Amino acid sequence: MQQEYEEKLRDYIRKNHIKAEQIFFENLVDHKENVLKTIKEKEINFNDIIKTIIFIDLNKNLEYGNAVVAIVPANSRVNKDKLQKVSNSKVKIAGAEEVLILTGYPTGGVPPFGFKGKFYLDKILINKNVVYAGGGSIRTLIKTSIKEILKANKSEIVDIGE
Repeated sequence: MQQEYEEKLRDYIRKNHIKAEQIFFENLVDHKENVLKTIKEKEINFNDIIKTIIFIDLNKNLEYGNAVVAIVPANSRVNKDKLQKVSNSKVKIAGAEEVLILTGYPTGGVPPFGFKGKFYLDKILINKNVVYAGGGSIRTLIKTSIKEILKANKSEIVDIGE
């Protein structure tokens, strides 16, 4: 199943001419340990890792497309009050099943583009060149740039971090 998610993202990247590269982890015995090992082996700076957090717009019925998406540094948290204010929505964080419904990707592998939603990029990321984000599955990351992410998802650049 993981391979289907990875291929889906790879196809989206190719069809939309996004400059991004998928990076694969060696094995899945211990996901956290493998991620840390891969980061070290690939000489990835932890400060260059971003995460895509999915919230549900409670003003709408749960359906494909009512995701409120927050993109923040991996070592940061989303300030829910700030997100609600900029999105003009009442939101709650999505559970694993809801994430899959809203994005088509599993929790832990959600990319910062490739699905419907309203995207918000934390302003602290705007000057980043190379970043690493969810690569479609729990065993992949993508290497790309903030410029490519903005091109792909048309994020609003806002202050949503803590």
